[in-house]
Amino acid sequence: MRFPEHLHRLRTPRPWLVVLCLAFLAVFIWLVVDYLRLRSEHRRMGARVAEMAERAFSREEVQTQLARDLATTQGSVRRLLRERTLGRALLEQHRDDICLVHVSYRYVDRRTGAPMRIERAGGGTVIVHDVFGTGFAIARDVLLSNRHVLEPWWQNSEALAKEEEGFLPRRTSMRAFCPGRSGPLDLELLDVSPSRDLATARVPEGGLDPLPIATDDSAVLPGTSTFLLSYPTGLDAALARVSEPERSRLYPLLRTNPAALADTLQARELIQPLITYGRIGEVAPERITFDAPSARGASGGPLFDSQGDVVGVNSEVLRGFSAANFAIPIRSRDPMLPEP
Repeated sequence: MRFPEHLHRLRTPRPWLVVLCLAFLAVFIWLVVDYLRLRSEHRRMGARVAEMAERAFSREEVQTQLARDLATTQGSVRRLLRERTLGRALLEQHRDDICLVHVSYRYVDRRTGAPMRIERAGGGTVIVHDVFGTGFAIARDVLLSNRHVLEPWWQNSEALAKEEEGFLPRRTSMRAFCPGRSGPLDLELLDVSPSRDLATARVPEGGLDPLPIATDDSAVLPGTSTFLLSYPTGLDAALARVSEPERSRLYPLLRTNPAALADTLQARELIQPLITYGRIGEVAPERITFDAPSARGASGGPLFDSQGDVVGVNSEVLRGFSAANFAIPIRSRDPMLPEP
C-alpha cells in the first residue's frame, strides 16, 4: 500500500530538527545532573563547614580545660614544694623564740606552809614535781603557753585530793630554755585565763621576737596544711641527741634531777624544738582539731598555717586516737591571746 506523496513528507522528520531536539534534551539532562551535583556538593560543603566549626570549638574547649588543669597542677606542685620548705623555714626563723618550759612545784601545808613529806625508810622526803611544756613569744618579754603547763595543778585530780587533805601546790621554780641562749631564763607568771587553758609568763630579760599571728581565719579550713613547733616528750627528745654512752650516764638524771639535766643539755645546745606536719580536721570557735603528731611536752606549742602564721595554741591530745589533737584558736576572744 502506498501513501500519498504529501503524507509521506509529513511522516519523515527533517534531520536538523531531530538534531536540535536531541541537543536540547542533552542540555536539559546536563543541567539537571549538574544541579544535582552542585546541590550535593553544597550539602557536603555545609556539613564539612559545620564539622570544622564543631571541631574548632571542641579544640578550643579542650585547650581551655587543659590550661585549667595545668594551672591547677602547677599550683599543687608549688604548694607541695612550699610546704616542704616552709617547715624548715619556720624552724630556722622561729626556733629561738619557741622555748621549753620547766615548772617545778611541791605541796605545802595550808596552815603552816611546811612542805608535805612522804614518810619513807630513813626519814621523810619532800616530793618535787617537774613538768615540761612549750611556750612561744608573743611579745619581746612575754611567753604564751597553756595554763596546765604554767600551773600544772590546774584541773588536776591529784591536786584536788591533796587540797582536801589540807595541802596546796606551790611553785618552786619556773624557767624557759630557749635555743640560742647560754642558759635558762627565769619566768614570772603574768596572767591566767579563767575559762581557757591559756597562761602567760613574763621574761624579765626580754630579747624575744614575737611570732607572726594570723590576721584572719581564711587559711584555717578543714584539709589545709598545718605545722606544730614544740618539745614533744620534753627532755627525752633532747637526750636522744647525745651518744649512747653519754645517754646512759645522763639518763638517771631524768628521774632524780631533771633541772640539772636540762641545764646540761642547754649548755650543749641540744634543746631544740621539733616540727611535725599534718592537716586541719575540724574548725570550731573554741578549738581546732588537727593530726600533726603531738605528745607530752608539746602543750603550749604554736600551730602554724600554710602561710607561716600562728593560728592556734596546742592544748590537748585526744587519748586513744593519736590522729586527733586540739588547739585553741589564736583569734578566740580571750585577753590572753595577742592581737594580730
